[in-house]
Amino acid sequence: MKKTLAIGSIASIMTMAVLTANAQNLLVNGNFNTGDFTGWYTYAADGTMANSINTTFTYDTTPNAQMVSGDTTYRDALGQVVSIGGNQQYNISFVYNVNVVPTSFAISVTYDDAGNNYLGYEFPAGVLTTAGAWSTYSGNFTTPANTASLKLEFELYSAATVNLDNISLTPTPAPEPTTLALLGSAGLGLLVLRRRRV
Repeated sequence: MKKTLAIGSIASIMTMAVLTANAQNLLVNGNFNTGDFTGWYTYAADGTMANSINTTFTYDTTPNAQMVSGDTTYRDALGQVVSIGGNQQYNISFVYNVNVVPTSFAISVTYDDAGNNYLGYEFPAGVLTTAGAWSTYSGNFTTPANTASLKLEFELYSAATVNLDNISLTPTPAPEPTTLALLGSAGLGLLVLRRRRV
C-alpha cells in the first residue's frame, strides 16, 4: 500500500511540474516590478498622452503601468513582441483599473511568420466594462498556422487613465501524451490504493 501511495504521489508531483512548466509567462516584466518598461515599447501620438510607471496608485503595492490620454483621435499604445508558435491556444490575463469607461480601449494581437510577413490580427473581447475598481481580465486566442511571433498591444483612443499590472501570456495546451501518461499512472495508483482499503 505504501509503495502504491508513493508511486501515486510521485506521479502527481511530476504531473504538476509539467503543467506548471507549460503555464510559464512568455512576457518580459509583465508585473513592471523593474520600475521601468523593460521588455515593453510605448507609443504616444501627441502631447496629451503619456505612458509611465506608477508607484502611488497600486494593485499589490508594486509598480504598474499607467496609460493616460486626453485625446479621442490618436492612439496611445503599450506593447511587447513575443516569439510564439502557430496553431496554438494562448491565454492573456491581467489586472486593470480605469477612471472612466473608455469609449475605445482594446487589446490587439498581431501575427507574423518567420519572415516577418503579416498573417493577421484580432481583438480579444470582454475588457474594461467597469470603472473605479481593480478588475481582472482573462481571455484566450488561437494563433494562425505558421505564426512565429506575436505583437501584444494595449491601445487607448479615449480620454481616460488606465492602470495595468500582472500581465501574463501563457500557452494553454491540450494535455500532451506524457502528461496524460503521468495523470493515468497517478489515477491508477489511487485506484489500487482504494481497492486495497475496501
